[in-house]
Amino acid sequence: MAKTTYLSCEENGMAGAERIAAMYRKPGVDVRIEHGDIPQWGSAIPTSSTYGKTEKGYKVIVDDHKPAKHFNW
Repeated sequence: MAKTTYLSCEENGMAGAERIAAMYRKPGVDVRIEHGDIPQWGSAIPTSSTYGKTEKGYKVIVDDHKPAKHFNW
């Protein structure tokens, strides 16, 4: 199953997460919204001031039930 996660910050509210979810809602696709901690912008970069930090926000999880595509470079 191919699951894709999209993030929306707390300032956008539930309405912002719903707008993202609406783009992907169609028959055969499961979309759910979870509220919790999401990574801050740049938090994966070791030299960033936000390295490893999280903030409150929304995760929009889209599952299209198709096999994940793997690329061979």
